[in-house]
Amino acid sequence: SVKVDPDGVNALYPDQFARYWTLRLPASPGMSLRINGYYPHARYTSLTSYDESLRSVMGLADQAIHPDAGSSNPFRAGARRSTKRSQRRYTVRVVLGQEPAHPRRNTLYTESTDGTRNGATFFVALRIYEPDRGLADNGGVPLPAVTVVTPGGSRTLPGCSVPDPNT
Repeated sequence: SVKVDPDGVNALYPDQFARYWTLRLPASPGMSLRINGYYPHARYTSLTSYDESLRSVMGLADQAIHPDAGSSNPFRAGARRSTKRSQRRYTVRVVLGQEPAHPRRNTLYTESTDGTRNGATFFVALRIYEPDRGLADNGGVPLPAVTVVTPGGSRTLPGCSVPDPNT
């Protein structure tokens, strides 16, 4: 994965308060991704799939990402922002193929509903906008774990590092 920010690579229209982590993997039929993450302590977060030309295919904004059982989404109206890490979990799937008229919950697709934007790879970006004061770019939680799921089994990829906010 690669970190994108306005001081380095200028893609995906970054601004000075957002940080992006991208993942691009070759895809094959029957393959999908499972992203297990924590809602960050930040003003906003999202996951978005892209095509080969860096056009967005589909996105899940923070409040649209349903929490795992026993967890709470702190971005929803009336939710506690101070929810402890163990109760901030979510799981999102990325599926190779066209977004249906009624997409599955917590699922990103690699091809738009109308077929005009499609990707032959898994190209996904995590955006964290304005982490809470004093926290690193990841909003005080680990970056998501990404697991490649194939008909023959699954494999969790090595994670990305997060720079120290004091450096």
